[in-house]
Order: sequence, then C-alpha cells, then structure tokens
Amino acid sequence: DGIFYAVFDFGGGTTDFDFGLWRWGNDQEADEGYDQVSEHLHSSGDNYLGGENLLEHLVYACFRQNLGVCREQKIHFTRPLDGERFTGDEAFVHSTQAAQTNTVLLAAKLRGFMESADGRLDAQLKIDLLDKDGSKRACELSLDQMALDVLLFSRMESGVRAFLSELASI
Repeated sequence: DGIFYAVFDFGGGTTDFDFGLWRWGNDQEADEGYDQVSEHLHSSGDNYLGGENLLEHLVYACFRQNLGVCREQKIHFTRPLDGERFTGDEAFVHSTQAAQTNTVLLAAKLRGFMESADGRLDAQLKIDLLDKDGSKRACELSLDQMALDVLLFSRMESGVRAFLSELASI
C-alpha cells in the first residue's frame, strides 16, 4: 500500500529519473520515529540531456549550417560529447582554446533562444569569432530557427520516451 511516484528532473547537465513508493511507516518504522517512508525503487536518466548539453547541440547545429563561413574564415568549434561526426569534420572540429571560445561565444548568443518564453531567433547573426590562429574575425552566420526547434523537440522527446519506458518497466 502506498503511492508510487516518478520524478523527471531535467537539469543543467543531465536528466535524472527516480522512481519510488511513498507509504505510511509500519509499526517498527513508527516506533523508530518514521511516520512516513519513501522507498526508492529505481533510478536512471540521460547523461547527455540537460540544458547545457542542448545548448552545445544548438551551437553544433548552427556551426554545421555555416560550414562555408567557417571554411572561409578558418573558424573551428568543438563537438558535444555525444555529437555526431560528419565527413570532413576533422578540418573544423578541434579542442583548441579558439574552438572552445567560439563554442562559448555562440552558445551565449543562442541561450536566449532556448530559454526565452517566445523562442524567437533572428535569421542572421553577426558575431566575432576566433580563427584557428586566435585572431578575431567578423562573421555573419545564418540561423535556421525551424531546424533548431526540431532539434530541441526531438532530443527532449527522446528523453521523455526513455522516462516512460523506464516507468513501464517498474
């Protein structure tokens, strides 16, 4: 007897699932001072589904949509830990300080899109990025709001599906 609970905790870095049972304490537990007991049954989650991970994927998608600009300006970015490789990515994806800085700079510009209530995004973004030598380059990037919306939706939907699958298995 009790009430089963399920928690979907969408955090900054990960999404955690927790499942349990809340119930009144039995006689022994009540004697020990526990009127109510929460029994943990199962936990799991997605280590790559969190707000910051989603932001990294938005940056990566925008970078991939603008490979021509990156090629012309010799601009590098980083890849999310679970990001998909693409043919020729070795010319653009690096772990250098310039690539990490570019990822952070573009993430700062995209954060408002992901976190705001209206989710609006201009189709063009003027931003200063660092080339492979660390020199500042003025860049104009094209942003596809619909593609980014689809990316966010599909990644979050897969997290919800994983949660429901875990819930069904308990």
